[in-house]
Amino acid sequence: MRRAQQDRLGPLAYTVEQDEDDEDFDLDEDDARQSSEITERLASDNLEESENFDADEMEAIAANQFLRQAYENRWYRYDNPDTFFVLVNDGAESIMPGDQVLYTYGNRSNRYLLEHYGFVLSDENPYASVEFRIIISTNPKETLASARQLLPDEKTLQDYENIDDVTELVQVKANALSDELMAYLRSVLMTCNYDGPGKRDIMVSSPSVVNFELVVMKYAIELLEQFKKRTPAASKTTLEQDEKALAASTDFVESTILQYNIQYKSIHQKALKLFQVAKEILERIVEDKEPLTSACFKALECEKGDPFEEVFERRIALHQYFNHLRRNAERIKTIKAITTNFANEAAAEEEKATKK
Repeated sequence: MRRAQQDRLGPLAYTVEQDEDDEDFDLDEDDARQSSEITERLASDNLEESENFDADEMEAIAANQFLRQAYENRWYRYDNPDTFFVLVNDGAESIMPGDQVLYTYGNRSNRYLLEHYGFVLSDENPYASVEFRIIISTNPKETLASARQLLPDEKTLQDYENIDDVTELVQVKANALSDELMAYLRSVLMTCNYDGPGKRDIMVSSPSVVNFELVVMKYAIELLEQFKKRTPAASKTTLEQDEKALAASTDFVESTILQYNIQYKSIHQKALKLFQVAKEILERIVEDKEPLTSACFKALECEKGDPFEEVFERRIALHQYFNHLRRNAERIKTIKAITTNFANEAAAEEEKATKK
């Protein structure tokens, strides 16, 4: 794909197709030859060739992301009149001649719809998200200087054979903190990037220590900002510029691409704002010693000028996170109180026994 096309497609271009001039991957010669032969057989007009594979070939298909996708769709031939879809009516009512037949594409993001079906939803898609990869081989025993270290470089992203072994795909939505991203950051930061109070009480899967959560939130914000910088096509135009271009566009392909990019940028912008709001609430709790409840409902500096509806939606989106944080903090406090009382009682009993 040429650079001009990548610029036009925006962030999608860097996940759908690679540039023709990119360097070849460092594959073993025999593996490369086998992959090439399997690919040709999967695309063959002879359907028997695309079905009969021995155990070694099936193992090679299972180990290769792109061969797996080709194998799963080996039945499809766009120019074969015998290739067709079948819709099965499993409902209670019969479909009569002339009735409208509806088909569901499933709970799909705009990226999935565009890649597989060639369209996107122009309105807000509740299943849309921003996806990016993070390094899972990061050594938690080393201090993390910057969130930038958690993003894979271009060479790693292009190593399709091993990418799932060294990175993980995370999704960030506009209306919810990503649990998988937060858990990942806690696991990376808890050992060497935090020495504050409650270190022993940190939980990876759920928020429990307010001071530590503030550190995690700062890294999450930096990670989202760094990811945007690494997607050049996403930064060439603003959301407002894309919206104006869409209003003036009369070309279907251009309009579809603009619709995708608009929602992509909107999700990233809203997700970043949600993390920033959570960070400011945590700062009020840690630095200003405000109770959690009042800190959550007071007006924030970063939300000045925002419509009330947006502010309200963010509080709803953050409710579960802060509710878990409050419950875990209370549970830890209760456990510590019980432990202290037990220790005191044991010490008193020991003192009595000594006096006797």
